[in-house]
This record gives sequence, structure tokens and C-alpha cells, in this order.
Amino acid sequence: MVARVLETLGLWLGPPERLMQAGPDNPEGFFENLDLVHFSDELLDRFGGGWDTPPDFPDNWERSELARGLGIQASAILESIANTREAHPGWGWKDPRCSLMLPFWRGLIGDLKIIACVRHPVAVARSLHKRGTHSPAFSLRLWQQYNTQIREHASDAGLLITDYDNWIQDPGAELDRVLLFLGWDLVQGARDKALGEVMSSLRHYKIEDQDWQPANHHAEIAQLFLELQALARATGATTTLPGVAPIRVIDPAPVPDNSMDAVVRDRPVELMGEMEANRHRHLWYRVGSIIDFAQAGNVRQYQQGDWTPASDGGTWSLGTRARLRLDLVSAHGRSLRLSARLKPILGGRLQTMINGQVVADHALVSERMNDVSVVIPQASISGLPRLEVEFRIDQACSPKQLGKSDDPRPLGIFFNRVLLENVE
Repeated sequence: MVARVLETLGLWLGPPERLMQAGPDNPEGFFENLDLVHFSDELLDRFGGGWDTPPDFPDNWERSELARGLGIQASAILESIANTREAHPGWGWKDPRCSLMLPFWRGLIGDLKIIACVRHPVAVARSLHKRGTHSPAFSLRLWQQYNTQIREHASDAGLLITDYDNWIQDPGAELDRVLLFLGWDLVQGARDKALGEVMSSLRHYKIEDQDWQPANHHAEIAQLFLELQALARATGATTTLPGVAPIRVIDPAPVPDNSMDAVVRDRPVELMGEMEANRHRHLWYRVGSIIDFAQAGNVRQYQQGDWTPASDGGTWSLGTRARLRLDLVSAHGRSLRLSARLKPILGGRLQTMINGQVVADHALVSERMNDVSVVIPQASISGLPRLEVEFRIDQACSPKQLGKSDDPRPLGIFFNRVLLENVE
């Protein structure tokens, strides 16, 4: 349904003859580009899997020689879509398989915007069972594999999780939320036409509370679903955890319910101008200066992805990944030393990555602040005066899960400060 609405607004999905035709189980149409569907199937096959048996991708698979070769093929398909869009305000594609391949597409299109719609796991199981393709147990595991990938990338910039139920209950609010994410400004007539495409008949199954009883063997699926719900709905929750401030999201949605990932890239001149202006707001980082994560600090210009608002003591990352972008000034040493004072919501392993490469592993405790340090060789910077810094932990957790408050947000790492220094 989301792809149908965006197409009504002018999103170019490719020539109509190249789109998957409607079927008995989806009479409104699939809105999937056949060239990209076939490409996705080939990529999954080349890595030893398929849409219903996702491959076990190796680390950094998107940088492999095989992926680079497939990237050339994918670029040609994307170019053919973009070059035929004529006066359409943007172009893109819909493919649920994109959930499994997000690092690949991110590497191919730097300013990619992704709309991820999360469907209730029971609805997915019923839908596939109705088609006579898979058992409910198999479908639930498949839902978990797809949505785990969405959850792991939920903190990425340029990714929005939208709620299908909210399209049914308050389509205007959810449409405005998506338009804000895309940067599209519509006249009222176009907006009204798009709202007319939101039809409650597209929801094949109504999920009642009694339909979802998370037994022990479904506990992980239930928890994943709850985390995705929290990311896709508004919350006014507060918390008693030190250093945690409430965060508000503008989509008051009760239950996510749609399994489509629509991937969109916008190219209007006015939008590109706005994007360039946003880029210039980013400030350079002078090596040797402290990045302060407290409320009066200077961290906001370096943050990437999702974070809580800063408090007196620091800032929490949301999810398992915390990312910073540092455009360097005064980096003249043979190498650089990165130091951080931080605390995870749960104890465990901390992995530090620089420009996509793992440079350190640390064991952390959650009871106190941890001081970690790693030396970064100049070779890791690849000749560019920029560091893409990523701290990654095994598991995020909400204060609600810990019994500390009603805050459902998946907190990751609490940061107090970060410092980069020259090493002679």
C-alpha cells in the first residue's frame, strides 16, 4: 500500500511493463520492478541463499569482489529506472528482499532513503500459509530474519520505520510523516488523491490481542516486534536511568502491520539544494578537542543515526550501533588515538570500527563508566581526512525491560566524552 501511495504522489518505479502484475492474493498490484526482483534473487543465490532462506552473509560482504561485480549490474538497472522517470519528482523501488541487503544498497547509493514497513508476525504467517507456501512456524522464523536486519539498521540515517495500522487509522498524519522524511511538499489536491489510495481492504487479517500469545519459543520474536513497535510509534515515556532524557517521535501508531520495504532516492533540484545546505551545517573536528556528550556539549554536529537528547551527564545511543562522523583538521601524527568514556546498557563486547574496518574489541561492564582507547593507523583513514566511527555492541535493551521505568526505547551505549589525539 505504501508503494501505491507514493506512486500516486509521483514516485517513478519504472515502466509499467516492467512492474510485477497483480495477482489473486494482491489484486491492487505488487509495485515491484521485475528487473530488481530478479537481481535480488540472483544476489541472494550467489551468496548461498534465497528470499525464503536468507544467506549467512560473511562480515563486510558488501565490500567483497563478488558484491562489487554485482554492484555494477545493479547500477545499470537503477540507471535505467532513473533515466526513464521524465517529470516525476523522484524514483525508487519496492522489494522486501532489501531488508536482507541493506549494506549493499547503502554502499551503492550514498544518500539513499529507505522506508521500512513492519508487519505483525502473525499476519505474515497467515498470509504465507494462505498462499500454501510455508507453515506458520517457518513463516515466523522468516519474519524474524528479515526484521532483525531492519532492527539492526534502525539507527541509520535515512531509514524510516512506518506503521501500516496508522495508515488505516490516521492516514493523514502518517502520510505527512513520510513526506517530511522524504522532503516532499505537496499541494492539497495531490495529498487528497494519495489519501484516497489508503484502503482498509488491503489489510488481509485483523490481528487481535489473543492472536499473539508469545510462548517460550516465540519470546525472541515477540521482543523484536515490541522493539520495532517502539521505534515506529510516539512515546512520552520518562526514565529513572541516569543520563536518559525522553525522546518524542511523531507517529502515534499502535501496531505495525505491513511487510514492504520501499527504497526511495529523491532528485529534485530544490531537494538537492536543501541536502547540500544540510551538509554544510556539519562542522569540522579539530584533533585534540574533546567531544562532549552532555547537555551543554558539542556532540550534535558529529552524530549520525538515532540518539536520545543530551542530559547533564551524556547521551544514549538508540540500538546496537552508535555512529559519529568526524571531518578532521590538524591530523598530523603517524597515527591517531581514539579515547572514549562510555557505559553500555548491558555488559558485554564493544566493537570499534573506523571507516568500515574493525580496529578494536573491548569487554565492557554496565555498572560503571568504562574508559576505552584504540590506536588508529593512518592506513585506516584511506587517505581521506574523515573518520566514520562506529561503536557496536551485541544487544540493546529498554529501561522497561530492566524494570527501571516505562521507557520502551532500545538504549545502547551511554557516552560522556570522546577524544581523538595525534600519536607521533
